[in-house]
Order: sequence, then structure tokens, then C-alpha cells
Amino acid sequence: MKFQLEKYRVSYVYDAESKLYKRYINGDPHKDLDTGEQLTCSNVVILGTEHKVLDDVGRLSVNLEMGGEAILLQQGKVIRGSWIRRADDVIRIIKDNVEVPFYPGKTYFNIVPNKPDFESHIKLE
Repeated sequence: MKFQLEKYRVSYVYDAESKLYKRYINGDPHKDLDTGEQLTCSNVVILGTEHKVLDDVGRLSVNLEMGGEAILLQQGKVIRGSWIRRADDVIRIIKDNVEVPFYPGKTYFNIVPNKPDFESHIKLE
């Protein structure tokens, strides 16, 4: 995934043995500063959202209400769908008009801009 900074690349590699995704930053393991262990999760969510630059410093307003495209990574599979968020509710992933449940464990949400388009920020291998 490519975020606003060119030199900040987040990636996840699925480990079939542990059934977890290992997180990397710029190709290096992303480690917990307290434990030294690599960060892992059961679910990886990528949300496409509208971003608006607020000022010269580059602060952003990110719309987490309107919904949009989404990709969910679970147990080595890629699920393409959409995300919704009703008032006073959590973000939910939808595929074919049905909510896709998360597997137990940690879930990492990654939010990317819709511009120039959602796919330009994602590289699946």
C-alpha cells in the first residue's frame, strides 16, 4: 500500500502456519517497540476514502462516514467489496450485500485516498 508519503510503504505477508499476517514498513519487519516482536494480525482491511487537505502543513480530513471500496485480507484470501458505516455504528465490510465477519484476533485498518483512484494505492501479489 502507498500512503501520502512516497517513502512509507506498508506491506503484509501471510504466514499460513500461524494464520496471521506479518506487517512490514519499507520492507523491514514492523516491530513492537516494547517487546521487539513483529506486529501481526488476523484481518487486514483496506478502505478507500475521500481525503481533503486542510492547511499548508498537510493535515487531512478523512471521511469515515460515506463508505466506499474495500479489500479484506483473511487467511491468505483477498475479498473485494465495500465498506459502510451507519450512524453510531462501526465500519462493516460488505460483499454481495452480505456483511463479511472478521476472524478472531487483531484487525488492522489501512485507509487510502480515493484519488487518483483506490487501486493506485494498492499492490496485491
